[in-house]
Amino acid sequence: MATYSSTNGIKLISTGDEAGTWGTSSNVNWQITDVAANGFVSIALAATTYTLPVDAQPSAAQDGHYKAIKFTGTPGGTCTVTLEQNDRARMYMLVNSTNQTIIVTQGSGANVTISAGDSAIVLANGAGSGAAVELFSSNAAQLATIAVTVADPSNVGNRYYIDGALQQTVEIKPSITYRFDQSDTSNAGHPLRFSATADGTHATPAGTEYTTGVVTVGTPGSAGAFTQITLEQDAPQTLYYYCSVHPLMGGTVLGAYSSILTGVTSAIQTQIDGKQPVDATLTALAGLATGVDKIPYSTDTDIFSQLDFKDEDDMVSDSATAVSSQQSVKAYVDAAGLDFQTPAVTTSGSFVDFDSIPSTVTQIYVYFIDYRGDPTVRVQLKVGGTEVVTGYASSSGTSAAQVSATDGFIIYSNSSGSDQRGMMTLHKPASGIWVESHSIGLGASDASGGGTISGLGTVDGIRIKSSSGNFVAGKVSVSWQ
Repeated sequence: MATYSSTNGIKLISTGDEAGTWGTSSNVNWQITDVAANGFVSIALAATTYTLPVDAQPSAAQDGHYKAIKFTGTPGGTCTVTLEQNDRARMYMLVNSTNQTIIVTQGSGANVTISAGDSAIVLANGAGSGAAVELFSSNAAQLATIAVTVADPSNVGNRYYIDGALQQTVEIKPSITYRFDQSDTSNAGHPLRFSATADGTHATPAGTEYTTGVVTVGTPGSAGAFTQITLEQDAPQTLYYYCSVHPLMGGTVLGAYSSILTGVTSAIQTQIDGKQPVDATLTALAGLATGVDKIPYSTDTDIFSQLDFKDEDDMVSDSATAVSSQQSVKAYVDAAGLDFQTPAVTTSGSFVDFDSIPSTVTQIYVYFIDYRGDPTVRVQLKVGGTEVVTGYASSSGTSAAQVSATDGFIIYSNSSGSDQRGMMTLHKPASGIWVESHSIGLGASDASGGGTISGLGTVDGIRIKSSSGNFVAGKVSVSWQ
């Protein structure tokens, strides 16, 4: 004797049963299997209750066998959909395309509520009289509700207010459902619609209503009334919401990749449209004089001014409002005869020599760059390639301590051995006489001093020497003219 499966009531024919008629039963079984596996049916609801049929011993596929069901129609109120056979577990993919809420139930246990325009996957546990329906998955997380009200802001006619803001621009993203809730009584007589044309059908020439992905439910001004939209990836970048009955009520809807900036007024947008594209060659800066040979610079946050650009090797203009070219600076320095030497690293050894100073030099500059030599440093002139180690009258120090030397121009260093930064100048005022002065930063204090030496022959080099010990860090450099 045949039996039936527990979920879909598929007839299980026993051996030798239904001789001559088993083909009919088999075809019914295959029909049930087909719609239960991948079937879709649309059911129009016309009342507030509906029983989704699944017979215990079906003679044909029924609506309750379909895996995916779309409810349509106008139930006239919240509709309770009861799953027949409360002792059979089942799963459904449901779409509520009615204008009312649907409650899905199987027994006295939990129910699932699906709002108009929503969809859900539900599980019914088939537990008998206490059977429950639970939510397996839904699109609730992808639903954004926007409150819509209507008012006359200043005797100019009714306008839409979006979440309390007058004709606010709405920014939406593809694949997310946005519900414009029109349940507030102020919406009565003002159905909200969408168009790719500003002011929709009221424009000149008239636009058309945009309906792709749009669902309208209920009567504006009544509980549960809304218009919702889900943009596809290829939807227009800019849409407009408008009242299908009255002009000038609506505003702008921007897609996620709109080229218009959110919140920009038409007047500002006109100014933006007149600016250069970001990938164009810059031809002018707003608020600055245009012309050749100008260099902009910042004087404060978002405030700019300009300097003149000059290319003059002799720096004859001596301008406080002009910037020279690199070539001009180089030419000026070369003309001045200032000869810079390659800096020497002072991280080891006890002295550094700079030789080959021309006999015509009357000015020598020694630069200390984070240099250290403990406890004091000497700068000794060289004559005939040999350093002079006597005859100096030199002193250096801070307000707290002073040192002096006769074996070179001395530079004071504090006991902590701080890195030294500064410059020494050696000047030749007359034949055989050299006068020295210096100012050196020692970290927390400065050292300064000077000295003289006379009776020298032609100076052809200098030596920078750590008085007792080796160099520790930094560099020194020399230039002359």
